[in-house]
Amino acid sequence: MADAGSEWAGEKGRFWAEHADWFSALLADFIPTVVEGAAFGPGERVLDVGCGGGDLSMAAAGAVGPGGSVLGVDLSADELLIERTPRIRTFFAAEILDPYGPYDGRAARWIPDVVKACTGPVYLTFDCDGLDPSIVPALGTPEPGGLGWYDTLNLVRTLADGPGIIGLDVSEIAPIEGFAAPQFSIARLIYRMLGLIHVGRRRSSSVR
Repeated sequence: MADAGSEWAGEKGRFWAEHADWFSALLADFIPTVVEGAAFGPGERVLDVGCGGGDLSMAAAGAVGPGGSVLGVDLSADELLIERTPRIRTFFAAEILDPYGPYDGRAARWIPDVVKACTGPVYLTFDCDGLDPSIVPALGTPEPGGLGWYDTLNLVRTLADGPGIIGLDVSEIAPIEGFAAPQFSIARLIYRMLGLIHVGRRRSSSVR
């Protein structure tokens, strides 16, 4: 039987690392209570044993401020690696597009949160599989419930007008022989994206 250390240094640790966003969401409501109960003060030094992905460590760092320090230790190298790489905020289709989800499926509600997660100008890599196949059926892995046409354009417009888009690529269209409509739709989408990026840059320049 494997001991706890070898389990967490192996498969179990990798599982937690691969599902870090899910576990972070699970712990989100409890961490403020822990920080409040611990009463961390400015300038204090904190040791977080079994820090996992570092959610509590980061909350503690905010409490002790620049004059303090937080050291997180864990048996799993995979989980510790999360703390040394930028966290990626993930927005799932079921979360943002479902009419019964937290955003009521309304782009006007989820797009601002997506843009807020961008800390500076972005390079936009657009996978056509993210579109609903009712718009573009020629996809490598079509998945019902994807982005709509105007949702996509509004997202690009808001990004271009906000943090800015420094470049983009579009991929994963899988042409269907004898059916050119999907390629035409993607060509129009790229044309509209480039136009929105150009307008966003002009607006940014006029503000300066």
